Amino acid sequence: MPFSLGSVDVGTYSVIAYLILTVLMISYCQTFAAAHIAARIVRETINSLGSQSARDEAWGIMNLHQLAPLSRVAPLALLIKTPKIAACYYCLLKLVAITVLFGIPCTALVSAFLKSINASIASWIYWLSILAFCITIVAVIQMLVVEILHTTKVTRLFWRGEVAGQIRQA
Repeated sequence: MPFSLGSVDVGTYSVIAYLILTVLMISYCQTFAAAHIAARIVRETINSLGSQSARDEAWGIMNLHQLAPLSRVAPLALLIKTPKIAACYYCLLKLVAITVLFGIPCTALVSAFLKSINASIASWIYWLSILAFCITIVAVIQMLVVEILHTTKVTRLFWRGEVAGQIRQA
C-alpha cells in the first residue's frame, strides 16, 4: 500500500480500488447531470423573461459568471462565420471532448473491473463488483445519451445559422 500503510493481497487491493473507482465514476456522472439540469433551468428562466432586451441582458450576465465545463466547445465554433462549416467543426470538437471526458474514465473503470473479477475473491464480492459495474455503465450511458442529444440540437442550430441567439445553450 502507498505511504507504508501496510500490505494487502493484490486481489483485495484490486477490488477495493475498483469499487472506489465506481463511486467516483457515478459521482462524475451525477455532476455532469447536475450541470445539464442547471443549464436547462437557466435557459428556461431567461427565455421566459418578457422582453428581448431583458433576455439579452440576462444572457450577458449569465455568460460573465458562467464557468465553462470541459465539454463546452461552442465558443470555438462561433469563430467560424459559415454556418455549415461551424456545425461540422462544433460536432468534431464535441466528439473529441466527449471521447476524452468519458473514454479515459471508462477505460480505467473497465480495466479495474477486469482486474477485480480476475482476482481470487469471495463470490459475493464478485457479484457485488458485477452489480457495481452494471449500475455505473447505466449512469455513463445515460450521460452519453444526454450529451449526444444536446450535441445534435446545437449542431442543428449551427447548421441553420440560428446560433446568434441560441448559443448560450451550448
